[in-house]
Amino acid sequence: MPPSPPFDPELTRPEVSNRIGQGLVAFFEEQQGAGWINARVAEAGLTRAYLDDTSGWASVTFAQRLAHTIAQALYPDDAPWPYDHPVWQLYRQAGHAAMTRKYLGGQFYVVHALPGPMALVSVLPTQVSHLQKGVDIEILEQGSEVGVVRVRAQVADGFPAAACWNMRGSLEAAPTIWELPQAQVELVQCAHLDPTADGCIYRIRADRRPGADLRSFVAAPAVVAAAVAGGALALGAAPLTAALGSLAGGAVALAGAMGWSLRRTRQDLALEAIEMERSLQKEEERAQHLWERTTDLQRSLAAAGKLSDYLADDLVEQIVQNPDHDLRIGGRTTEAAVLFADLVGFTPRCERKSPEEVVDELNLYFQFVDEAFVKHGGVIDKRMGDGVMAVFVPRGEVDQQEVRRRAVRCALDLLRQVEACNAELARRGASPLAARVGVAAGKLVQGTMGSKARLEYTVIGDVVNLAARLEGEATPGHVLASSVAWGAFDAPPEGCLVVGRSIIFVKGKAGAVDVVELAPDPDPPGG
Repeated sequence: MPPSPPFDPELTRPEVSNRIGQGLVAFFEEQQGAGWINARVAEAGLTRAYLDDTSGWASVTFAQRLAHTIAQALYPDDAPWPYDHPVWQLYRQAGHAAMTRKYLGGQFYVVHALPGPMALVSVLPTQVSHLQKGVDIEILEQGSEVGVVRVRAQVADGFPAAACWNMRGSLEAAPTIWELPQAQVELVQCAHLDPTADGCIYRIRADRRPGADLRSFVAAPAVVAAAVAGGALALGAAPLTAALGSLAGGAVALAGAMGWSLRRTRQDLALEAIEMERSLQKEEERAQHLWERTTDLQRSLAAAGKLSDYLADDLVEQIVQNPDHDLRIGGRTTEAAVLFADLVGFTPRCERKSPEEVVDELNLYFQFVDEAFVKHGGVIDKRMGDGVMAVFVPRGEVDQQEVRRRAVRCALDLLRQVEACNAELARRGASPLAARVGVAAGKLVQGTMGSKARLEYTVIGDVVNLAARLEGEATPGHVLASSVAWGAFDAPPEGCLVVGRSIIFVKGKAGAVDVVELAPDPDPPGG
């Protein structure tokens, strides 16, 4: 099932099967409670309900975000967390838990029927490739000494500490399925301790299961695949876990241990393995197709929403009936107001903070100031780092004078929202933000700009340029509005202080510009 529109499409890119993520979520639910882990999943950008859908997928980005939010919630004062930090040992414990009857469910008995732990290890490259993209598992050595194997694990964009410890825990605990002692897992090479290393390499030594012949078993890999199809070791997302739901394409549904006959011949298992491999391949292709369709749909919905905000309802309906009506390159002249807002001193602020802190504070800022645009009917046309451009266009019964009034009121409200944001930043122990705003009004061109390679519905013209220049000239915490925009008012609106009026010269304008400097009234009547 494709995700609902609020999800960021990049977080549902088909890279990590939900069958994998469910194991880690279940482990932390047992450790911290359902409400706690559900909140961490939401912070990372998805929902528990979405992860519970076994047909769904998540991206490596989501997996890494989830690991970060878990670490942040458990050990907020220790960030960044070193490789041997206790938080990553929890992922090792999750790997141990993944090898228990409780987590494997019905597949515990299927895996138990295999010759032993080394047979399980030997299938990792194939099965991980089915359920997690961007991960490369390679068996480097299966020496003459049965029971010893070297495995290298790599992730395209780095192998996180959580993944490394999770892998180690699963490899250690795998023999316990056969009531054997835990494996001895030596980390021969670690991408965390040696940044030049190409992944993490594990040397695994495990006891043979009595009566098992690893070499003859590996000669028939399809038999191994049949035994573990539907589950895989998650790198950076979750432990080796069973998928008891149905596999797309008609793969075998594991309803419980009794649903499998442990007396099947190897030939039967091999034939079934071929079918399950085909089913997994079809599921991968289907997931990729669904993600692409979902991404296209979300992009179309976003474009349609922006178009609807700009245009009158009757014109939007015409475009729906005739899509080429207003989507050809070009546009029309209209009366509108444009607002530019920017944070003061944000670049040096970024230099003093980690990227995660910068993104967190910037998202908090937009969370507050976007309410002003919603309240006053402004269309957010662009975000440029910490800057934002909004457009106010006449629609329905809203004429150009009302559009100008809305733009100015929005600018003042935006600065009030910055103060509210600063209260939250102070609570977090962070320094305050300061914004400046420019507003201009007049004729501009709205329409489709660009080329066939990339089209965008936006506005251009002297009004846009002037609003940007006024923002640059404004005093922090103030609004600089053109006289045209301010002329829509007969008297200053409630909660507005007129700081002064002046004639200024701005870059790109041959003549002087009549402007009014405004500020929110810190003590409005009845406030």
